[in-house]
Amino acid sequence: MEERAGASRPGALAGVLAGVLALASCGEARGTLVTTTGGPAFHPAAGASWQVQLTGTLDTTVDASLYEVDAFDAPAATIDRLHAAGRHVICFVSVGTDESWRDDAMMFPPATVGNPLARFPNERWLDTRDATVRALMATRLDGAAAKRCDGVDLSNISPDGADTGFPLTQADVVGFASVMASEAHRRGLGAGLGGGTAIATDAVGSFEWALSEGCVAAGSCANFAAFFAASKVVLGVEFGAAADVATICPAARSAGVDAIIKTPAYDAFRVPCP
Repeated sequence: MEERAGASRPGALAGVLAGVLALASCGEARGTLVTTTGGPAFHPAAGASWQVQLTGTLDTTVDASLYEVDAFDAPAATIDRLHAAGRHVICFVSVGTDESWRDDAMMFPPATVGNPLARFPNERWLDTRDATVRALMATRLDGAAAKRCDGVDLSNISPDGADTGFPLTQADVVGFASVMASEAHRRGLGAGLGGGTAIATDAVGSFEWALSEGCVAAGSCANFAAFFAASKVVLGVEFGAAADVATICPAARSAGVDAIIKTPAYDAFRVPCP
């Protein structure tokens, strides 16, 4: 999610560990493996049931074949249990922001820390052209690989028009997205474009899927046309309540988005679109 409610919550990194992800073969209904420069990488299957939970105690009883969890906060043992139950796991990693509650928050050079996100003053945009920023984000991916995540939601990878405080060009943002996707692939991780409506057309070749927050409500799902054309899944989070299924889900299906309904808290609440 390019901006998520969970950004204001406290959290801690259990440890940034080095490791290489070895992906097991998986069923067609849940996802599959594609060949990347770093070897096989996971991507979701169209129509797969899925859940994203970034806050609160993770509810592993949700009937979904694909989970998205926080790469910092989710214990490796929990991810292992999900795998043992036949689920795949995507790990959320914000690669474009300095999140003040993370253990690595003070490692970013002050000159690379820019303006706060519009809704989250304790999360700031980063100058993603900087080599130190990129190295720290690669370390975050090391942690996801060590926890045996199948893929990563590379969130906040594009400011999508937000004022970051830096003169980032479209080429800068697309270049950073390509580098981060390549770093994920080097670690055996599937790469998901988190947000990125402004760069989806240019970046589609680097990613296995995309994840949109609110594109149905905003009428912006067409920005992912290149993903649809490439038969790459676009997962969609739409905010609402159970009663909104009748309005949200037909629009999501029409747009080609595999949507679920969540609250902005990104807790366990989930209503899947049938």
